[in-house]
Parts: sequence; C-alpha cells; structure tokens
Amino acid sequence: MAKKKLNFGGLHKQYNDSVATKDAFSSVGKAASRIFNNKVFGDVPFLKLEKDKTYKIRFVPYIVDETHPKVMQGRMDAGDAAYVFDYTHHVIGPNNTKVLCPNGTYGKPCPICDRQRLLRKEDADADEVKALKASRRVLYNVVLADEPSKLYVLAESHFLFEKELLAELKKGDDDGNEYDIADFCVGATDGEGLALKVLIEEDKINGQPFNRYSFKVVKNKKEVDESVLDKAIPLHKSVIELPVSELESLLYGVSSSDDDDDEDEDDIPAKKLTIGKKPDKKVEEDDEDEDDVPSKKASSVYAETDDDEDDDDDTPAYKASECPHGYDFGVDVNREDECDDCPLYEECYAEKKRRKAEKAGR
Repeated sequence: MAKKKLNFGGLHKQYNDSVATKDAFSSVGKAASRIFNNKVFGDVPFLKLEKDKTYKIRFVPYIVDETHPKVMQGRMDAGDAAYVFDYTHHVIGPNNTKVLCPNGTYGKPCPICDRQRLLRKEDADADEVKALKASRRVLYNVVLADEPSKLYVLAESHFLFEKELLAELKKGDDDGNEYDIADFCVGATDGEGLALKVLIEEDKINGQPFNRYSFKVVKNKKEVDESVLDKAIPLHKSVIELPVSELESLLYGVSSSDDDDDEDEDDIPAKKLTIGKKPDKKVEEDDEDEDDVPSKKASSVYAETDDDEDDDDDTPAYKASECPHGYDFGVDVNREDECDDCPLYEECYAEKKRRKAEKAGR
C-alpha cells in the first residue's frame, strides 16, 4: 500500500498561531478571550506591572480614524491623536470567555447587557447578576523612560489605573496648575517633557491579591526617541466586535468559532499628530489581567478591626451599611461605574431587594 502523502506546509502556520494565541485563548486558570486581534499588535509586547519594580512611563499617541468609538460619537475627529483606548468587556458562558461589550464600547445593542437587566428586573441572585456586568478597561501605547525606543502595550482596569491617573493630573503641580496630558506624550511637546512614576501597592480582597496604583509626576531626564511614534498600535483596531448571534452562542454555551485572526484590518494611518485638544474627562489586556478587584480604599468606610483577631488575608472590614463611593447604599446599586468592582455589591443589591419587598408588602 502506497504511503499517504501529507502536505506539511501548514504546520508552521499552525505552530505560529498557537504561539501567538496561547496566552490569549488558554482557559486554564483564567478566562479565555475573544477580544483581541493579535495581528494588530504584531511583535509589540504587553507590559505587566509588578509591585517590586519601578516604572516611569510616557504615552505614545496613536491616530484615530472614523472607526474609533469617540469619532463615531462626534467626541473626536478622524486624524486626532489619542493616548488611551477605553472599552468594556464581559466574561460569559461555561468557558468564562472574555468578549467585547458592544454597548459599553460602541453604544450598540448588547444581548449580555440585556440579559443582565432582565435578571436584575426579576430580582435574580446577586452573584448571577454581577457575573454579567461589563468591566471597563483601558489600553495604552507606552515607553519606559529608561527605554525610550521600546514600545509596549499596557492594559489595565479603568477604575484602578486611568481614574487614578486623571485624579493625579487634575490635582496639578505645587501651584495648583492642572497638568496637560500632552506633557506626558512622546512627540507632543518640545524638549524632554514629563513622565509618570507608577507606585504599586499590593492589596487583597477575599484573600486574592491585586495591584492598586497611584502616580507621581517626575521630569523625564532621558532622551526622547520619537521613532516610536511610527510603531504605535492603533488601539481601537485591536479589539474584535463579535456578531450578536455569536455573543448569544457564547453566553448560552453553544459552540462557536475561535478564529480571532480571520478579520481583516485596515492599514495603520499615517502618524500625523494633532495634539492640543483637552482630553475627554470620561476617557476611555494583557489577557491575563484580573478584573474582579475591590473599590478604592476610603478610610471613612472601613470599620475598626480587632488586632487580636486571627486574619490570614488582611482583608479590610467594611461597614455593612455605607457605600465606599458616597452613593446611597441599597439604592444606587448598578447605576455607577464603581459598582462593577465593589466588594459590597452583593450586600447593596440584597438591601435594594429587601427594601423593594418591604415596600411591596405595605
């Protein structure tokens, strides 16, 4: 019997694809992802911030076009430079798959958001409702001050990173003058500009560690390599908007294609910077990042703890009847962005249901 001839030409393609997607699509120990198109990132690595290291970062602007959500909404113009891409995602289905939320990202209908609203209306279990909430995320092109020629992509939680960044810039310098985001962007200013020193504090909730971030403005004393502008990733083109039918299939556990790389991408636009506009104040992964993190600490909402108690994970104790963010406990649940990651979400949601039942019984 003649030996069967095989075409081995596709082996290298399959191997390269496996290497490129092993982190993005592995479902062992973390959620699988259908969010990113790996073609867009090319060989640009993600920057993973670690608490025992020091980072001084500068942003590398990218150019937006008519497909950017804010251009679609009339909040930016095609050809403008942007320093961040703001998007939201869900983790859904039996495989805990991460998918882009079309509602939070583009303002389009989202079957997952619709399902979550229905469950909330039906007073479903708080964990079931929270599991479908969209998490807000941010992507940046960055360089480290000590490596001005090497481009990275930084993926973080909007609540823990971007929100703290905006607060630091708004606080301003010693004279109270608010910082201009352009001062921290490569190519946007003459001279060396400024850098942001990232301060990282490890915290825990329910024994699970995560990073809290704060920032310190420092002078950028190193050289500026503007050639990285030509390497900047068009971040709005790196995410994949799945069809509604596919989102529904993933939500309810129906098998679907995992071919993230099949979508064609437009050519990256020319790097012509038009910085000078003030950024929208409500601006918008490495796939391994965890999103289930608690809200920002506020001393007024932490109860006093007994030093003699045996506490293995050093988890702070919260007062059970106060909102850590200053909203009405048991009333404003699900209305604010901060609810997404709040450690009191279940208690607040349960209190809202209790009040509703009490009102109905009168």
